[in-house]
Amino acid sequence: MLRIPEEGEASAPLMAVIQKVSFAPAPSNKKKQRRRKKKNVMDAAVPDWESGKGREKGEGADWKGLFKTTTIWGFSFTVIAGLVFLFLKTTEPAPEVVEMEIDPEGSEVILEVPASLTAGLDEEELVPKSVRKRSEAEFLSLAEALARKFLGASTVDEILPLVSNPNGVEEKIRRDHPDGKIDPVGFSGFSANGGVVYKNGEAAVSFLTADQEHRQLVFSEGKDGLKIDWESWAGWSDLPWKEILESKPTDPVLVRVISKPVPYYNFGFSDDSEWVSYLLLSPDQLHTLYGYAKRGSSIDEQLRPADPNGSMAVTLKIRFPKGGASGSQVEIEQFLADGWVLSAEKN
Repeated sequence: MLRIPEEGEASAPLMAVIQKVSFAPAPSNKKKQRRRKKKNVMDAAVPDWESGKGREKGEGADWKGLFKTTTIWGFSFTVIAGLVFLFLKTTEPAPEVVEMEIDPEGSEVILEVPASLTAGLDEEELVPKSVRKRSEAEFLSLAEALARKFLGASTVDEILPLVSNPNGVEEKIRRDHPDGKIDPVGFSGFSANGGVVYKNGEAAVSFLTADQEHRQLVFSEGKDGLKIDWESWAGWSDLPWKEILESKPTDPVLVRVISKPVPYYNFGFSDDSEWVSYLLLSPDQLHTLYGYAKRGSSIDEQLRPADPNGSMAVTLKIRFPKGGASGSQVEIEQFLADGWVLSAEKN
């Protein structure tokens, strides 16, 4: 409402004087305001282990942000590591072939593949006439009775009637048992998963000793009936192994061994382009020699097992080289048999 001024008063203006008014800017979002003021996330996350506070005064560490950041980095690292592993796996080079180092003086050696005493007996060959007249069940019945007597015998005189060619092997048996006594190994029965393997008129059967050791016996049938091949059972060699190692014969001697290829070339047999090296293990696995055959020879071909890392039971003739520098290296003169069973002619 307007008041009429009295006489002498100045009249009031009809409009207010224009004044310059400055407005404070609208408050920005609180969250955004804090984000401008905050330091780097990683800075704020460095804890003061005594107070539990971050580096900003009076403000705790941003654990939520830290967890989020750590999760993202962890996931990224996992993905990258997985891709790198996949790349390396698909581009992995073939492993190098490392040669085996062997003590030339014959340290203990354990064969990876057990050797059969009758390696070379082929079950696919025809059953010999001397055994064919009996069924396998009848043969096994006779063989079991014979094996029990043979493996239970305690003297040389007891086993002589049970072996083939007793006149030819008696002297050999007595050499191995000079006091005439034998330590019997006993017989528990034929192996459940083993059958009869035939070759060259002989039949081989696997069995378990009284101590549950797997062994084999070779049977042959002659004019006196079914008999046991003693030489293959005993792993007979012309000389006892201790004598072979001590006397180092330079004339060939017959040995029954377990043979395994090994890359050992030294002294007089250092040229691997000329020689092939084999570890020769005695039947009782207590003594070792290193045998060498001419590379590419028939002996080399016969000694190579089907499995390059495998072993074979073989019968050989070996000799020490004259003037040889090593007492454990021999030359393989002759390959007699794949296995420890010799034919009558070679015997």
